[in-house]
Amino acid sequence: MLSLDLSDKVETFRAGHGDPQVSVICGYFRASYGLSIDLFATFRGPIIEQFEDFDHLSYNLKSVLAELSARRVGMRAMTAAVLKQVLVTLLRRSLMSAKTWTERFAMLSDPQIARAFADMVEMPGAPHSVQSLSQAAGLSRSAFMERFQRAFGQPPMLALRELRMRHAAKLLQAQALNIDQVALAVGYNSRSSFSRAFRQAHGREPSVHRATKRPSGAEHT
Repeated sequence: MLSLDLSDKVETFRAGHGDPQVSVICGYFRASYGLSIDLFATFRGPIIEQFEDFDHLSYNLKSVLAELSARRVGMRAMTAAVLKQVLVTLLRRSLMSAKTWTERFAMLSDPQIARAFADMVEMPGAPHSVQSLSQAAGLSRSAFMERFQRAFGQPPMLALRELRMRHAAKLLQAQALNIDQVALAVGYNSRSSFSRAFRQAHGREPSVHRATKRPSGAEHT
């Protein structure tokens, strides 16, 4: 999923005179796998790839700036679609490189851990345990714990709780289910236990979050 915040106008800054020699475009996006944490959250350095004219990357980025500046009907959908092309182009180029930065996606480079994590994403309300997840991965408990920690930087049950709380936040804002139903949907039989976990994750009660409207400028595709 690509998440864009398009609520603010485009701001520009020009240094010097004449035609610019360097153009820098700054923006923000999040890319997630299912209901997981941000795929790029653990990156500590820049992603650097060089592109040629036939990659059309410059044209796509100029199209994004034009859409954001004009703010015409359908601007968010158009911008999200073009930025997805930019991201896919970057991923495609990286996969062709000798040393790919995609190797930093430890989860994607460990199919057994990815299999267990996919179960967590697809069924966040299921009664997952270290034992059941290690069986899904085809690993011993100790090997599963070690490799999951290496891939995600945290134990599996902590990652599961964060995933459940993110899913719960979305269900609450959708307002299609009451709080008890949301608690069950994310694996909690007790409303009080769910509320306590939600407070720890989001800093407010589920009822308050449910009553909060999603910002009008946020676009999710």
